[in-house]
Amino acid sequence: MVRRCAVLVSLMLAAGLLMCAPTPLASAGSTARAQGQEVGEPCRVSAVLVNSCRPWFGGTANNYPDVSGNKLDQLRYFETRVGRQMDVAHTYHVLGDDALNATDLFFVNRPQTILMTNWVLTRDWASADGSNAAVNAAIDSMATSIKAVGDTRIMLTLFHEPENDVTSDPGCPGTAFVGTAGTTEDYTAMWANVRARFDALGVTNVVWVLNYMNYPTWNCVVPHLYPGNDLVDWVVFNAYQQNDTDVSFKHRVDNLYDVLTAASTPQRDYLSKPWGIVEWGIHRATQANTALYYEQARLAAENNTFPQLKYFLVFDQGSPDDADNGSLRVAYDAAGAFDQSEQDAFNTYAHTAGLSGAWSTPDTSLPTTPAPFTGTVTELTPSLSWGASSDDDAVASYVVARDGVVVRDTTALTYRDTRAKVGHTYSYTVRAVDLSGNRSAPSVRVRLTVKDTVAPRPPRRLRAAPKRHAVVLRWRPASDNVAVTRYVVWRGKHRLATLKAARDSYRATGLRAHHTYTFVIRARDAAGNLSSPARVTVRTRSG
Repeated sequence: MVRRCAVLVSLMLAAGLLMCAPTPLASAGSTARAQGQEVGEPCRVSAVLVNSCRPWFGGTANNYPDVSGNKLDQLRYFETRVGRQMDVAHTYHVLGDDALNATDLFFVNRPQTILMTNWVLTRDWASADGSNAAVNAAIDSMATSIKAVGDTRIMLTLFHEPENDVTSDPGCPGTAFVGTAGTTEDYTAMWANVRARFDALGVTNVVWVLNYMNYPTWNCVVPHLYPGNDLVDWVVFNAYQQNDTDVSFKHRVDNLYDVLTAASTPQRDYLSKPWGIVEWGIHRATQANTALYYEQARLAAENNTFPQLKYFLVFDQGSPDDADNGSLRVAYDAAGAFDQSEQDAFNTYAHTAGLSGAWSTPDTSLPTTPAPFTGTVTELTPSLSWGASSDDDAVASYVVARDGVVVRDTTALTYRDTRAKVGHTYSYTVRAVDLSGNRSAPSVRVRLTVKDTVAPRPPRRLRAAPKRHAVVLRWRPASDNVAVTRYVVWRGKHRLATLKAARDSYRATGLRAHHTYTFVIRARDAAGNLSSPARVTVRTRSG
């Protein structure tokens, strides 16, 4: 098997077909066959790494005996066998592997290549809600590793294919769950915490990819695993053909393509995101059906059958000792025997015009600075707004920074900083980002102080129980927009006590028998705001 592949490589070298160098960058005036794009319009790569002209080609590969088991060698050998460079190189980070490695960095630094990596940060989603110091440290490690590569954008997935790892979901009562990682709520909370920690560390070069399995048994939980429009940039899923029954690339894609389309709402806006096939292949099938599946994939890319799909990444790996997954390797049949005809069939797909052509023309023009930039504090929340920027291509988003640290990347012209703390003063700026990732100069600075000017509501149901020389006061807790911190008790104009917020009673002593007194209680918050008074008038007992 090794000798046959070595002969293949020698023949490719002799024919000039072996490609080890990167695909040349298209000239400034070149274009590809655009999908929904005007003829002659230059190709652009957006801020979230969508090619305006065509879907990306790429994949992952492993367990080819012709080269070392090193992942980088396996991926580069994939390119040798296919005869072209990948647009997207797909890698995986298992539990405990919390930083980019040498293979990742090779593709990060190689021109015209995007790194797509899957990261399993925990097997217990609830542990990633921000309460676990060890998991937080792992998150910060990966964030620091990605930030270190600079402005190069990386596609990152958190715990891919989560559907069959769900333990329960009240929204899917008829589903038999087999997972152990946590609930759908745990999964979305994990995403929110990871995003918050990345934002706090100033990581701005991540394209966030939600990676579904695409297995009909778990269709019900798919929408409930969506972290939110602001937290997801891409939505991707698998397209595996597992045997000789109903061999159809279209049918395999249709399942989740239709689920996502039907589930798309303004609050769960799947259709506003680019989609992709993150893993696909065929196994446990005849070689004739394998070639058919590759041809169906080629036609789907060539004819733009699925307009939402913006990349196709093959899963070209498996163990030679595994009769099931071993057959996912492109150059081997279901029995594990080398088959050059299968590789040739796949290569026809890989070189289809639908997946080939220009990357992008250089764009070095900066967007204009957002202006005017203003802010106010409403209900303890800084609210910012700005005027739209312009660009020679298009503005993709706006990056808002608080005290120099990016807190939001948004397409809107407003931002509410719900994480601002009472009593703090913050300095905000905003920049525009175009489709090529160029950033405008920062806006003017807006300084806002979060001051609490809202008084608490008064204590409720104040009542008095008189004694001969004392009165016992009781009340129901007051409420506040932040929190009540104290209660202040008066008798007439004399302040008797300042009590902690947990108190709901007070005993006034040293009083005259058979005498009338008026008591006042006011709630106070941390900013010193006092509620209106709660009053009660009572007469002490005579005997």
